Amino acid sequence: MDNDQQDAAPEFSVAQKVLAEHPLDPGFLELYEIRDELGSGGFGFVCSAWSRVENVEVAVKFIYKNKLHQRAVVKDWHRRESAPGILHRDRGGASGYRLIPMEAAILQFVQHPGIVNFKGLFEDSTFFYLIQELHGSPWAKHATPEQVQYATFMGPHSAGAHVQTFAQSPSAMSLSSSTASFYSEASEMDASPSTSSFSDTSDPSTPNDPYRRGSAPNIGLGSPPSRPPMMQRRSSHDLFECIEANERFDENKARYIFKQVVDTVAYLHRNGVCHRDIKDENIVIDDKLQVKLIDFGSAVCYDARFEPPYYDRFFGTLNFASSEILQGYPYQAAPAEVWSLGVLLSILLTGVPPFETQRDAVYGRIRLKHTITRDALSLMQRCLHPNPHSRYTIEQVKRHRWFAREGASRLPLSLFGNNQRAEQAAELAADLRTDVVNGARPMLYKGGSS
Repeated sequence: MDNDQQDAAPEFSVAQKVLAEHPLDPGFLELYEIRDELGSGGFGFVCSAWSRVENVEVAVKFIYKNKLHQRAVVKDWHRRESAPGILHRDRGGASGYRLIPMEAAILQFVQHPGIVNFKGLFEDSTFFYLIQELHGSPWAKHATPEQVQYATFMGPHSAGAHVQTFAQSPSAMSLSSSTASFYSEASEMDASPSTSSFSDTSDPSTPNDPYRRGSAPNIGLGSPPSRPPMMQRRSSHDLFECIEANERFDENKARYIFKQVVDTVAYLHRNGVCHRDIKDENIVIDDKLQVKLIDFGSAVCYDARFEPPYYDRFFGTLNFASSEILQGYPYQAAPAEVWSLGVLLSILLTGVPPFETQRDAVYGRIRLKHTITRDALSLMQRCLHPNPHSRYTIEQVKRHRWFAREGASRLPLSLFGNNQRAEQAAELAADLRTDVVNGARPMLYKGGSS
């Protein structure tokens, strides 16, 4: 190591800078030990943590309350006696509820092998702490000596202990080298919610009120530190970094990954949930190519027993936005999500999105950098049809002949299986309709008609 590297000061992660000045909830610290930063964004940051009770590593998403729009927060009336948090009262004062992120409400509702498991929710005056299953393997092209040294010190659950790569194709193209022309042209399209109207109006109860904060069992761990030690920025577990590290996948691997995502999205659609931000960065993947969907912060829930609503606000990622969204039409979430799957399929097979410009995306003009099979192109074209009424549904995607080339068994059709779940979905949907367009129906789409 040269003198410059020896003299360089350690770079603090976003989480390290914030948490150094922010005392965490004591109940949370009794149960979890913060470790590394996994990622950060406009709404907060994600850290790994060690569960003192389960002896497993988990992911903790710290969500700034003041950056959550009111449509991203729902009232939780059902877990008042069991869940930690700040208790609120209705106007009469008789009933108590908690305000929780919509993402947490949906993760408690869904149960599927392709979705990260919900493990808990804490809060303080600044953050929600959303605790989830930590799935996937850190991805990097080459493990540095520093990563190896850190992994040796921290043990098998640390950043550099399990860095994965696959055999790389000499003709493969890096994802980052070919997306600039499309990404730079795409302007921000209401991708971030406006200033929050969320406010902490908690019940002014006594300090001993167990509902004001997370209360942890006495498990004999002593007094944990109120702030985390020096944190590392860990290599990401997501599919984006996996593709960056390994460039593009061969068709069999791409099919195996894509089918898992399709089965997961089909499960969500059948139960009235749309993620609305399907992309490679929101899919975590391990060294066995098992994937799980994360980050339901843009998700919507509707009553699947009726015609799905139209929406007039878009909170996803513009690079994966459908033709009707790019044109400013009211849109239905499910067809727009199938479009995002078509973009994902292109990235899996070629390493790059299927459109060079935003105009190409509006008209559905696919321009691929690599040759793919006829069946794969057929599926991609049907996912990326510019008219959402002519676009494949998720069930049609599942039945496409491209999947017949590979005999992997399908995931369960549904894990709900009773009317109670349908009623719960309807109740949850009632709280999430603030951006629904009543009676709106787009009539004209460029690039084709039904």
